[in-house]
Amino acid sequence: MGTKEYFEMVGKNVRKYRRLKKISQIKLAQLCELQQSFISDIENGKRNITLSILKKLSDSLDIDSSLLLINQSSESTANKK
Repeated sequence: MGTKEYFEMVGKNVRKYRRLKKISQIKLAQLCELQQSFISDIENGKRNITLSILKKLSDSLDIDSSLLLINQSSESTANKK
C-alpha cells in the first residue's frame, strides 16, 4: 500500500466512525479543536495526520486509535476465508 492509499484508508475510517457516532464534520472539528476543512481533507485522503491529531480524533470518536489505522476491507476479506 502506497502513502496516498494509506491516507485514503485512514480517511475512510475517520468518516466511517464519525457517521456511526452520528456527528457532523463540524462537530468533530470542534471536538478536536480543528477546522472543518481539515476534517474534510482527512476524510478525503488529502492530509497526513500527526499522532497528536490521531489521538484527538480517536478520543473524540470514543474509539481506540488503532481502528483508524486498520485496512478494514482487507480484514473483512480475511475473515471470509
